Amino acid sequence: MKQRRQWILRIVAGLVLVLAAAGITVVIRDTLMRQDPEAALPVMDVYYRGFEEGERLPAMNIAVANYTWRFLFEEVSGEIAGDEGWMWVQPGFVDANSKLDLVFTFEPESVRVSTWISAVQEDGEEVNEFFPIPEEDMADFRAPSATGTYFYKVDTEWGQGRTVTYFFAIKVPSITS
Repeated sequence: MKQRRQWILRIVAGLVLVLAAAGITVVIRDTLMRQDPEAALPVMDVYYRGFEEGERLPAMNIAVANYTWRFLFEEVSGEIAGDEGWMWVQPGFVDANSKLDLVFTFEPESVRVSTWISAVQEDGEEVNEFFPIPEEDMADFRAPSATGTYFYKVDTEWGQGRTVTYFFAIKVPSITS
C-alpha cells in the first residue's frame, strides 16, 4: 500500500513539473514574441495556377499593411507598410485568368479580399479605392483576363483580437503573337 502511494505521488509530482515547464515555456515564448511581434504574424503566400501545381509569387510582391495581435498578456498593434503600402508593392507577373490561391501559415477564421479600382464615373468624379470582391467569387479567385496591373488588399481575422491586413499586386502582361 505504501509503495503504491509513493508511485502515485511520483506520478503527480512528475505531472506538476511537466505542467510547470509547459507554462514557463508559454510565458517565455509569449514574452519573446511581444518583443518582435511582426515575426509572430502569420505569413501569406499567393500561388498562381493553383496551390497544388502552381507557382508562388515572390515575397516582394506581398506586404503586411498593419496588424493587431493578441498575445497572452497584451494586445499589440502596429503598422508596417501602412494603408498606402499597396502603392509600393511590386507586381508579380501572372497569366491572364490564372487561378490565385491565398495560403497562410495557419488558416484565418475569415478572409476578405478587395481590389483597387481607379476610374472616372459618368459624372466626371474620380473613384480611387478598394472595393470588396464578393465572397462567392473567391471560391474560384482568378487573375483578370485583361492586361494590366492589379492591386489587392486582404483583410484577415484569426479571432481573439487578431487581425492582419496584407497587400499584393499582380501584372497580367499583354499577349503578343
